[in-house]
Amino acid sequence: SSVAAINDNLGIIYHRIKEYAKAEDHFFAAIELYKEQKNTIKIIKAYSCLGALYSSQKRYEDGIVSYNKLLEKIKEKGSPMTEARTYLNMAWSYRHLEEYDKATSYYQKSINMARHGDFKDLQIAALEGLGTTLVKQKINRKRALTLITEAIRISEEINSLYYLASC
Repeated sequence: SSVAAINDNLGIIYHRIKEYAKAEDHFFAAIELYKEQKNTIKIIKAYSCLGALYSSQKRYEDGIVSYNKLLEKIKEKGSPMTEARTYLNMAWSYRHLEEYDKATSYYQKSINMARHGDFKDLQIAALEGLGTTLVKQKINRKRALTLITEAIRISEEINSLYYLASC
């Protein structure tokens, strides 16, 4: 319905102007309305926005809860690209929580899906993220260098250095 879409859009606007509590309220309202409509695609979008909202506030645990709910919905009706991006966002959250084993696992899932689906930008981000995670752990720096080098190679291949700025 238009009310759900309005709530969704207001959540995005409030997020952009850093009125986080209002953004959160609107995303939850949108999710509830989308659930009533059984609109899985819009639920996926709203949970993704909610996870991004939490990440921007460094509320990584809450973000992970949203991303897990998102993954449940993706299994019903989602795309491999959205799933790969969600794994990437979960990895990023776990890395910030210094839960490196979980971060590594989710980066690897994202890399595998991105390679399989030929999602180059996601592949770049996940390779860079995993490489950075290994560096932060001070282990396997040779593999970290290999991963980051691969990310650079792919980014040059597609003329995209967007994700490499996140180091």
